[in-house]
Amino acid sequence: MSAEATKSIDGIRFSVWSPNEIRKYSVAEITTPETYDEDGMAVQGGLMDGRLGTLEPGQKCLSCGNTSARCPGHFGHIELATLWKDTVRTYFHKTNNFYRKI
Repeated sequence: MSAEATKSIDGIRFSVWSPNEIRKYSVAEITTPETYDEDGMAVQGGLMDGRLGTLEPGQKCLSCGNTSARCPGHFGHIELATLWKDTVRTYFHKTNNFYRKI
């Protein structure tokens, strides 16, 4: 590999999005644990919602229109109950503070 083809990374920054940012960039809210209906089609709002991307070679993604070879995948979100939101937020803050010290 030539020196011209390599690049170095100066740093990486991690952050946690606010609930509003997550909703803003999410392509789908996951509201049901079902994956497929009786006909074998992905359930909208389910874990295999077509807006999240596709795994089937001939299928097109409902978000970007690409096939599985070119679709990067898209993320959805699940609305958590208030108790879980507080628990997750606390965990991420503690974890983030730990890694900042390293």
